[in-house]
Amino acid sequence: MSGLTLRAALAVLFALSVTGCHAKFKKAAPGIDQVRTQTYAMTPPHVFLGKMVDDGPVGIIVNVAQGVNEVAIRRRIQDAVDREDVATALHKGVAEGLGDGPPFSWTAGREADATVQLEVANWGLEAYTLGAQGRFTYDVRVRVYTASGKRVYSARTNCDSMAGDPHELSQALGLVSNVDQIMEMEDHEIQAAFEEVARWCGMEIAMKMRQHGG
Repeated sequence: MSGLTLRAALAVLFALSVTGCHAKFKKAAPGIDQVRTQTYAMTPPHVFLGKMVDDGPVGIIVNVAQGVNEVAIRRRIQDAVDREDVATALHKGVAEGLGDGPPFSWTAGREADATVQLEVANWGLEAYTLGAQGRFTYDVRVRVYTASGKRVYSARTNCDSMAGDPHELSQALGLVSNVDQIMEMEDHEIQAAFEEVARWCGMEIAMKMRQHGG
């Protein structure tokens, strides 16, 4: 393949990667006036705390302790969070973000031109390094189906927000205790935190649909 032909092929591939991914959605969006949202049942929360990269005795002890802490936090979140209320917050975010459109508006009714399916593939708390402040996270798969059942859109959105309110010195030194942060929060505080992130995530999803459908 000559250099010119190769460059032409790469240019075509680049154009497809930029426009082809949501071309079907752009074509379908003008024919959709209203959408409704539907959320799959949320799985139990996921918790990941930073670990030590050390196969020695200290690293093993610390990582085992972190594993025990992950279980404790997972149970705490699961006991405190009403997943139906979180799903409602996600719907509200999408509704607020879409408003009256474009590319289409949101409806609470059962009848709509299309359905936005929200699958919360993963949610919970993550701290990427040992001693770092945890973050409340959501990983949402988004699909849009027309009334005839044809899928016209598929995307994925990740959202997160800081968890708890650790002392500034703890943050600076990387000594945040995520176990203490979560255990010291009241149930309603944990619930409110996850609802707020879910609502914001819904608005982010709506913004992406606006971009992809424009």
